[in-house]
Amino acid sequence: TLDGTVCQAAPGLSGWSLSNVGPGCRAPLPDEARGAVFVYELLGTFVLVLTVLATAVAKPGMGDLAPFAIGLSIFVVVGACGSITGGFFNPARFFGPAIIFGCNLQYIWLYWIAQILGGLLAGMVHRLVLERPEVNALIAKGAHREPSEAERA
Repeated sequence: TLDGTVCQAAPGLSGWSLSNVGPGCRAPLPDEARGAVFVYELLGTFVLVLTVLATAVAKPGMGDLAPFAIGLSIFVVVGACGSITGGFFNPARFFGPAIIFGCNLQYIWLYWIAQILGGLLAGMVHRLVLERPEVNALIAKGAHREPSEAERA
């Protein structure tokens, strides 16, 4: 078949055909897993968005280390939750394969609500905790402090 020929020619798609779950899709969810998927997607999105806000958006940020911190957070979150949720943590990451391959469209609400709430919670924590003047002053002082006698020696 055409899909078998195309998929055998592309190393990343070997074993995939149009009759099963496409690349980037998650296998269908059992009914009892919906609650766990919701919680893990919410927490994973929270961690990812808070990492972006704390390293790339906040002042002082992490500068050139921000992409490393963001990539590390994705690595940890997908490693911890990916086998349960599919490791989406981004509405577009779920929506693309769902539309193209028609997989799990009935669960789009579950993923989107969890991801949007996770992002909103991260934004609230960033605004209420990390953007407070006293916290910023403490972070700036720690980032630009003078080395101690032991560190100079």
